[in-house]
This record gives sequence, C-alpha cells and structure tokens, in this order.
Amino acid sequence: MLAATRGEVIQIRRAADLAPEATPERAALEGRGVQSILCMALSSGERTVGYLIFETVHQERSWPPETIMPLRLMGEIFVSALRRKRVEENLAESQ
Repeated sequence: MLAATRGEVIQIRRAADLAPEATPERAALEGRGVQSILCMALSSGERTVGYLIFETVHQERSWPPETIMPLRLMGEIFVSALRRKRVEENLAESQ
C-alpha cells in the first residue's frame, strides 16, 4: 500500500481517500478505525530497512514539518542502534 522510498514521507490525511487499487488496504484500515497515516522509510546507506508508521484513529490529522523533523530524527537513531547491534553481533561471531 505505502511505498515510501529513502527520505520520503508519505502522509494520508484521510484513509478513506486511498486509491481504488488500495481497496483491501483501505478496508483493513477502516476496520481498525484508522483515519490518517504518516509513513517514513528508514534507510541504512542506500537500503531501506523498515518503515516508521503512525496512524490516528480518532480524527483526521496532518503532521506539520515541526512534528515530522523529530520523528525523522527518532527513526535515524533507531536505524543507528540497529546497525550498531548488527556490528556487535558480527564481531562476537567472528571471535
């Protein structure tokens, strides 16, 4: 449904407005009461390693830049911690 690429932020203010080809996803979101979605791709180098996704259920919402910036920073910290953990595990295995 959401295909954010490196550095991209996707906001969907109204889940009900998803494209017709996203009918199954829209139905799943509506079934959970999701109104709005914010999706950020988490990248390590040139590779996307995951997504940070926020959903609102009580009301439609837009996320302003001053809210997105700290969320993006949180995602970068998370990816950095995962990268460090992977390096530690690889080092332990090689010893």
